[in-house]
Amino acid sequence: VSNLTIFDEKEADEINYSYHEFLKTCNKRSLLVEHKSKTHLFFEWANKLIYNDKIIDNVSKILGSDIYCWNSLIFYKPPFSKSFVSMHQDQHYWGTKDKEDNVLTVQVAISNSNIKNGCLKILSKSHKSKFIHEDYSNRDNMLARGQTVFLKKNEKSRMKNMILSKGQCCIFHGNIVHGSMANTSNEPRFLFSIRY
Repeated sequence: VSNLTIFDEKEADEINYSYHEFLKTCNKRSLLVEHKSKTHLFFEWANKLIYNDKIIDNVSKILGSDIYCWNSLIFYKPPFSKSFVSMHQDQHYWGTKDKEDNVLTVQVAISNSNIKNGCLKILSKSHKSKFIHEDYSNRDNMLARGQTVFLKKNEKSRMKNMILSKGQCCIFHGNIVHGSMANTSNEPRFLFSIRY
């Protein structure tokens, strides 16, 4: 599901401003913590977003009404950043194998997210297949272990760019192959991922 409008540009800009003020005051070590685990327990704006009525309504249509947020992460790429997210399936690492169709990600665009600044890319219907994962160390990879699947040429050609305007979100299955490229633009790319 893509291009659902969750809030207006003004609210996105307020979150952007708040986050950039935080970036001015923190060191790189603290960023590793805030970006990778339960961000909604640290930032007030993030905690508010996990309860957003429009998000909850759409997630409930997929998972049912008995839902909870169990993690959230920030994926922020400054202008001209080499940071990328290697192609992978989250459920390979989540340990939710007994509930494979009961977990999903909502990715909210706090900034515009497009091809130039490294938008999310997904491989449609890939949640129905298990891919072999390998861990590769690369300091520009935003994933902790560098978890990577290698796609065949025909799979790469089927990758879809999830282009989002600020305030929009997309929702995808926990086993969809996804990732993103580097930011080659002069604008930051800021996505907030919520796991339900």
